[in-house]
Amino acid sequence: MILAELHHSRRNPLVRVQAQTVPPREEHASAQHEYLKTTEQRRNRYYRTDRGDENTVAARSSSNAQKKQRKGPVKEHQAMIWMSQVISAVYYMHTRGIVHRDLKLENIVIFPDEGIIKISDFGFARSVIRGDALSETYCGSKSYSAPEILKGEPYDPYKSDVWSVGVIAFVIVTDCMPYCEKRPNPQIVEAQRLRAYEYPAKLHLSAECRFSIDTMMTFSWRDRPNISHCGCLPWFQSLPPNASHGLKNPHSRLN
Repeated sequence: MILAELHHSRRNPLVRVQAQTVPPREEHASAQHEYLKTTEQRRNRYYRTDRGDENTVAARSSSNAQKKQRKGPVKEHQAMIWMSQVISAVYYMHTRGIVHRDLKLENIVIFPDEGIIKISDFGFARSVIRGDALSETYCGSKSYSAPEILKGEPYDPYKSDVWSVGVIAFVIVTDCMPYCEKRPNPQIVEAQRLRAYEYPAKLHLSAECRFSIDTMMTFSWRDRPNISHCGCLPWFQSLPPNASHGLKNPHSRLN
C-alpha cells in the first residue's frame, strides 16, 4: 500500500512519499492534493493530493474541447517557468521511485496566488522498485503516449513520462497537439518517428525551446533523456532565480 502526500513546502519544493516500506520525505511545491483510490493486485492504493485551484493549464493554454475555452499559446518565457516546475516535480517523483503514467495538460493545475503550477491525478501512478524494470500496463491518454506505448511494447515508465512532458511543453507553446489522436496507432507512431509536427513560424519560438521539446520527444526511449537531463536542456538555462518556487537553480543537482 502506498500513501503519497504531495503538497507545498516553503523551505524545499519536494514531494513527500509515505508508505509501509518508504519513509516520510520532504514535500514538493508542484504537487496537488486530493484523495484518489485505485485497486492494484488486490490491494488498495491511496494517493493524497491537494485540491487547490481548478484552473488547469489546459483551460489556460490549449484548445480544450471539454471546457470550450481557447486562450491561445502561452508566451515562451511563462511556458519555460511552468515547464521547469513540471520537470522539478516529476524529477522528485522519479527519484523516489514513483512514475505518474498520465501526465497531460488536464493534470497540470495553476495556483495563481502562489505563482506555481501543480501536478494532479495520480490514478495511474505506480511505485517502481527496480529502476530498470519495464512496464506492460498500457494506460494514460493517447495524445500524450510515447511511441513504445502505442506499439504495445514493454516500456520504461520513466522515459514515457518524459515523452508526455515534451508533449505538454509543445501544446503550451503552440496551442495545438503534435499528433492527431483520431488516427490509428501505427499512423501516429510513424508520424512520431518522422517528427511530423511543426512550430508555427508566427510564434517566433527560440531555437532553445524547440530543441528542448524535440529532445524530450525523442522517438527511441533508449535515446530519450531521463527527467534529470531534461532540467539541463538549453531552454532552461535562462531560468530566472526562484522561478521553480524556492530553488535558486532547481536543476543544478540533476545529474
